[in-house]
Amino acid sequence: MREIYTRFLTAREKLLASDVATSDYQTANFEMWSAMLDAVHLHRSHGSVIPPEMTFELETELEAWLAGIPSESLPRLISRGRKSSPIIHNCKLHAVMYLAASPAVSKDRSSRKTLRKYFGIVESTLQEWKNEFFPEAKKSLSKFHTELPDGPRGRLITALAMSSGRHYHALKKRPKPKHLRR
Repeated sequence: MREIYTRFLTAREKLLASDVATSDYQTANFEMWSAMLDAVHLHRSHGSVIPPEMTFELETELEAWLAGIPSESLPRLISRGRKSSPIIHNCKLHAVMYLAASPAVSKDRSSRKTLRKYFGIVESTLQEWKNEFFPEAKKSLSKFHTELPDGPRGRLITALAMSSGRHYHALKKRPKPKHLRR
């Protein structure tokens, strides 16, 4: 957690020192939220305590959502110039984690077919994801609920892939706002 917290603090310092209209701000904002997401994953999988500064950022963001006030920092993560949002990145990573877990952990002998069904993608897209994310997926898989036996762990990985497929499909099929259409 210490390394994640250091990444968060460094990114937040860069964020505060950058002008909102620059790519430095965009990069720092992405790094800050990525560190926070990693902290939440670590908390969920191992029960690690999330530092107060990170929970404050999450609380502030959730308060804006609940009040119906537009968020100031999260929409900038997917504004023009970004290739994909962190959510899409994680969906792809979870798909490749499932691929890496098969058939040993998830017991799925046709994992590619299963993923194509969950995500609504073709084989070549899945292969591109594997080429891009396999090392990161293996690393994430090695830390993913290692305390569980293969059966329950496989079911969790399957549920994660299925959920990520629904998110990915919903985000990809959503119409773009008028100001982002070309």
